[in-house]
Amino acid sequence: MVLSIRSQRLFAFLLLNALFCMAPANATADEAVVKISYRVKLAEAGLFAFGPLELAAPVLTEDSSRLAVGTSKGDLFLVDTATAEVVARRKLSGGIVAAPAIVGESIVVGTDDGRVYRLSSVDLKPIWKRPAALKGSVVAQPRVWADLVLVQDDRSILLAISFSSGEIVGRYDGQSFARRGLSPFTIYGYPELEVVDSTLYAGFETGTIASFPLGAEGAFGGFSAAWERGICAAGSLKTSDSKSAARLCSPRRVFRDVDSSPTLTDSGLLTGCYCRGLVMLDSSEGNVLWEQPVLGPSSPAVLGGHVAVAAADGQLYALSLKDGKIRWQTRIDTSFLSRPGVLGAAGDIASTVLVVATGEALFFVDGNDGAITARFDSLGGIAAPPVTAGNVVFVISNEGLLYRLDYFR
Repeated sequence: MVLSIRSQRLFAFLLLNALFCMAPANATADEAVVKISYRVKLAEAGLFAFGPLELAAPVLTEDSSRLAVGTSKGDLFLVDTATAEVVARRKLSGGIVAAPAIVGESIVVGTDDGRVYRLSSVDLKPIWKRPAALKGSVVAQPRVWADLVLVQDDRSILLAISFSSGEIVGRYDGQSFARRGLSPFTIYGYPELEVVDSTLYAGFETGTIASFPLGAEGAFGGFSAAWERGICAAGSLKTSDSKSAARLCSPRRVFRDVDSSPTLTDSGLLTGCYCRGLVMLDSSEGNVLWEQPVLGPSSPAVLGGHVAVAAADGQLYALSLKDGKIRWQTRIDTSFLSRPGVLGAAGDIASTVLVVATGEALFFVDGNDGAITARFDSLGGIAAPPVTAGNVVFVISNEGLLYRLDYFR
């Protein structure tokens, strides 16, 4: 029997996935196994594709029974996590490159054409009469606080939208390079917002991080920064690799964007930028407590007293939150960086397995010593951050396949 070209490709695809799942890198079969529970085709790859296509992480509903999954083609799906059934689907005006936010029975999602939608988490029907219209692309997950939806666009504009009506009620201009006619080269994305105890922390394209009090008991009087710090400004730049990074991090060619999402920890506010690396700030005043010059850190995954970041030098690092000292580092040869996912007890790094999307493959890394226990490959590569629940990983690949992977060790 002679197989068609399409059948041959399908056979090769299935064979490759089976091989990678049964024989993880640097692990024997009785150490770690990644099993495909299902895969669902949600988006078609473009005819001409350069770099990652799917960047938005899936998001679990509060009871973990459904996933909200957005695609670069502008489709938002609700998928049953147990059966992979597509429960609902809605076409939006633009592509989805940032994870949706789920709050109760609402889903808030932004698009790359500057629209923000509030939809029902039951059937994806619109709750607002019309979407909120921004001038820039929504490139980071929205945050919901009290009656506000907080969104940052790709021009470093911070906006507050009424959760009830969808009207824009506040705006803060982060003075992006783009608005001054300069080229805004962001290495691998935009930082997400952090909202804790009525305080908003935001990082901007100009290398500034700021703290904004949002008001007591949901009262919002506009954006007014309590403090601002130019942590990535020229003159404060450092590099962990003077040979390969000197040209990028020199004063004449400064990549000063805040790329690593501000994250509040018990030790302070953790963030970072390409050349300076990870920086721990005093959350009350913004003073630098410690820094570790890890080249181009991703957004952090906090694990008790430690933090894990992927880096532009191709390494995955585990560091102490107390002083920034490196506990271990493992080479994963990444081409695209995202926040690591976590399997296991996040309060103790030694009991966890980190799940890292590199743009090419998905790596499973022992949190105790950094050993790679498994690897999963999809033909188009994986750049979107994974979402985890128990020993289960949900991730969308660049060819638009939603995977449920079960990890056994």
